[in-house]
Amino acid sequence: MSTEQAIYDSFRKLVIANGFHKIAVSDICRNANVSRKSFYAHFLDKEDLLEKTIYEDIIHPVIDIRRLVQTENFRSAPRLVPEIMYRALLENREFYSKLFAHGGQQYFSEACIKVISAYNQKILNKNLTSEVTSGAAVADAKESNANNFLAVELDYKAYFFAAANTMLLIKWIRDGWRLSPNQLARYFDKWALSNWVAQKQT
Repeated sequence: MSTEQAIYDSFRKLVIANGFHKIAVSDICRNANVSRKSFYAHFLDKEDLLEKTIYEDIIHPVIDIRRLVQTENFRSAPRLVPEIMYRALLENREFYSKLFAHGGQQYFSEACIKVISAYNQKILNKNLTSEVTSGAAVADAKESNANNFLAVELDYKAYFFAAANTMLLIKWIRDGWRLSPNQLARYFDKWALSNWVAQKQT
C-alpha cells in the first residue's frame, strides 16, 4: 500500500470513529504509521485531505468511465455523470454520514463545491476551446473583451452547477440516503442538467 493510500484509509477510519473535528494530522499519521513529513508531502492539511478524498470518491470514477465511454454517449446521456458520482458517494456512505454527524457538513460543502466546480470548469473550457478552433468562431475569438467576459461567465456557471449539485448531496445525506442514485440523478437532470446542455448547444 502506498503512503498516500495509507493516509486516505487512516483518515476515513478516524472520521468514522471520532468525527472530523476531533482528529488532528498527528492522529492520522499515527494511525497510518507515517511521518508528518510524509503527510505534508501529499497534503496541505486535513481540509486538503478531505477535499482530495471527495475528489477520489466522486470525480475520479467519472474520469475513469469517460475513458471507456465514447464522448457522444456522454452527451446524449448527461444524467450518467451525476449518477456515477452519486453511486460512488453511496459506496462510502458510512464515512460521509459520520462526517455530517460530527459537524463536518460545512467542510464537506466547501470542499465539494470546489472539487465539482473545478471539474465543471475543465469541461466548459474544453468545449470552449473546441468552439474557438472551429472556423466559425475564429473571428469572435479575436475579441479579447468578449473572451474575458465569456471566461467569467463560464467560471460562474461552473460554480453555479457545482453548488446546486452539492446542496442536493447535502440534503440526500442528511435525509439518510433515502433516494437511489438513479432517482437523485433524475431530479438533477430535470432541474439543472437540461439547462447545462441547452447552454452548451447555444
